[in-house]
Amino acid sequence: MKKVLKWFVCILLVFGVFMSAFSGFAFPAEAKTVSQRDAIVEIALTQEGVSGCPNKYTYAFGRIDGSYKWPWCAAFVYWCSQQVGIPHSIIKRSAESGVNSFNTPYYEYSPTADIKKGDILYMLNKNGRHIGLVTDVDEDFIYTIEGNVKNSVVRYQYTREDGYSDWSHEESWQKITHYGVPAYEDIKTEPKTVIFPEDGIYKITSSYRENGREDYDYVNFSKDDNNIHVRTNLDGLRDSTRVRCQYFTFTHISDGWYTITNIATGFAMEVCDSMAAPGTNIQQGVLTKSDAQLFKFLDAGDGLCYIKSKLGCFVDIQSEDYTVNDNVWTYKFNGSPTQKWALHSHTHSYSSEITKKATCIEKGSVTYTCSGCRLIYSDEIPLTEHNFVNGICSVCSFKNEQKGMMGDLDEDKKITAADARLVLRASVGLESFKEKEITLADIDKDKRITAADARLILRASVGLEDSEKWS
Repeated sequence: MKKVLKWFVCILLVFGVFMSAFSGFAFPAEAKTVSQRDAIVEIALTQEGVSGCPNKYTYAFGRIDGSYKWPWCAAFVYWCSQQVGIPHSIIKRSAESGVNSFNTPYYEYSPTADIKKGDILYMLNKNGRHIGLVTDVDEDFIYTIEGNVKNSVVRYQYTREDGYSDWSHEESWQKITHYGVPAYEDIKTEPKTVIFPEDGIYKITSSYRENGREDYDYVNFSKDDNNIHVRTNLDGLRDSTRVRCQYFTFTHISDGWYTITNIATGFAMEVCDSMAAPGTNIQQGVLTKSDAQLFKFLDAGDGLCYIKSKLGCFVDIQSEDYTVNDNVWTYKFNGSPTQKWALHSHTHSYSSEITKKATCIEKGSVTYTCSGCRLIYSDEIPLTEHNFVNGICSVCSFKNEQKGMMGDLDEDKKITAADARLVLRASVGLESFKEKEITLADIDKDKRITAADARLILRASVGLEDSEKWS
């Protein structure tokens, strides 16, 4: 019995150890961080050993001086901030490693400096400036993880007493000069409320703008086929070819996912190369309705929304410099102003211009132009009636045999005293006119045949009246 009990206890112990290890590996959500300070360190530590250049960190900045191959300690820190969605206002996109580069309060180093996990260290070495990310501290050392140390991501430690790295020596030294304290926040949770705009035309403006500036930054497609990137720009591109680049057709596909197609270029907004990584450019491409071209609108409050790509990241402005022509890309959700957008539905307001007059032999055209989006379309003007002068159309020379010539009662194509005599006889009942003859005889158009009509015809026969005006 004791032997059986012993085996049972051993099995329980092994199972307990196994479940503990399994739980720690498979369910990291239990230990999920809620602080950006902890999150950036966690992601940085996973990069230890990554080497080579160019690399994913340098690509986070794009091409600099025509190349992706350049010192990348700052790129490493910024890339880590991207992965956990830290806003640019906390850790700025910067290719520099100086103390002014990351929008963070910074202080001169001293042995008693209050340095914490997640702070940024600024160092000098024999090659110039350098930065690293603090992973831990104790009474004697400051521990870091740094990019571009001998072209790799490595861990190091610095003595608190003098700020030198533990590998410093005469030919290769590195010393802390300052430390930065980013204004980290708690990691925000994505909103759940989905907005369903009606299919139609919209303008998209960023909620992020310079204080005091009255206009917003509008999402703008380039009309130039050689520039496929999507950027922000000021409203007021009032010429017909550029202003339309700020108008988009929203089309609901399914389950809250929309395509966003520009009315000027005809291309759809899409995530470059269908990449899910933060820091991927938003560009324009031929409409395919792929996941890279599907976006969902989530409520951000105050009439604003977040625009989420089906690939996972959110539409964001790359810079926080309050400048125009900023690049639009994707970024992890962080709820910052650069991720909040306003949607402005557009209703066409047309003015018209006759571009070609219609005649009795050729149709005309009228052009309508929307005063907002500059959408232009044309419509057809139908044929007009003939313009008869003495029974002959002045435009096409068509003869109206049924109508005849005003005043020509004997139909000899001339106006003579004989016509006047016939009208005078009809006025006293000595002649009986049919409907057509009544029309030709009623020169003064008073609906009666009188001596006055006969007098006008007689005057026209001797050149004292212009009979062409009677038509």
